[in-house]
Amino acid sequence: MKPRRIFSAARLSLPFASALVALFSAHSAQGQTTRYWDGNDGAANFGSVSGTWAAPTTGTATAGWSSSSAGTTVVLANSVTTLINDPLNFGTDTTSRGLGTGTITVSGTVNAASLRFGSQTTGNITLSGGTINLAAVTTIHIGAGSTTVHTISSAITGAGTSLTKTGNSLTLSGANTHVGSTIISSGTLTLGTTGALGTTPGVSGTSGVTIGGAAAATLSSATTGITIAAPITSANTGINSTISFGRSTAAAGSLTLNGAIGGNGNVVFTTPNNNSGGNLQTVNLGATATYAGNTTITTGNANNATSVRNLSGAANVLPITTVLTMAGGAGAGTGRAVTFDLAG
Repeated sequence: MKPRRIFSAARLSLPFASALVALFSAHSAQGQTTRYWDGNDGAANFGSVSGTWAAPTTGTATAGWSSSSAGTTVVLANSVTTLINDPLNFGTDTTSRGLGTGTITVSGTVNAASLRFGSQTTGNITLSGGTINLAAVTTIHIGAGSTTVHTISSAITGAGTSLTKTGNSLTLSGANTHVGSTIISSGTLTLGTTGALGTTPGVSGTSGVTIGGAAAATLSSATTGITIAAPITSANTGINSTISFGRSTAAAGSLTLNGAIGGNGNVVFTTPNNNSGGNLQTVNLGATATYAGNTTITTGNANNATSVRNLSGAANVLPITTVLTMAGGAGAGTGRAVTFDLAG
């Protein structure tokens, strides 16, 4: 009897699997394009911000996507659909290659791998309307040294999106539904709505928010009544993780943190500097804290009354080993007061 040769299905499929991997890798590499929003067509640099980002975006003389970091690619009448693995730029860090202030209207659902606002922008940039679908691991970067405060009021979505904010100041004010953690590695991330942190950190609280990395960072609320269900991590030893709460207008405000605060850094509770009139700004703490660093409660330079309050009656909403400093802050004014309310 002639012996039968038995072939492994896994061995037979290996060449096909390798071919498929190569095919998908090549497709991915070809599909990734770094793009720049261009407000002056083929002229050098990028002009001012205006126009509509859609899928596809039809370029005009004053708005469209360029593939040139110098802004010299002609965008007039070009049709560009940004893909989920495309890094997108709004200005650059090169002198004279920023963007002027203005609003880009997002129409429908568009895609991006990352969003970068260059340090040479000359005014605040706003992305408004529509939905921005982000890649699974996304960085939103604000160029170092930039004094502008950029805003994304478009809804951010993405399955498994881990959002890292780097650089200076960014405000998120959309009804965001991305699922994943949020890392504020430097600068300030301001929340304009309760939903700004997305579905998981803002509601179910399983992924969490990290404040600080190699540098100090700030999580700020721009309006009253925001609730964060997620745990918060103060990242590194000796680094300040600042939580700024309440309103920036002359009215009382509050922020509620239902998740525990952990990590190795210091935590600073403060209030917006441009509030006035001695209005009470309150942060409500709802879980036992475990961070290893020190704690400061201050009004900053604001003419506020600041209160850190035990909302839930939980034990040790500040760690039992923390060194607590309570300070009225600098500047003139008679309305400043600081309290820590154990009873809530």
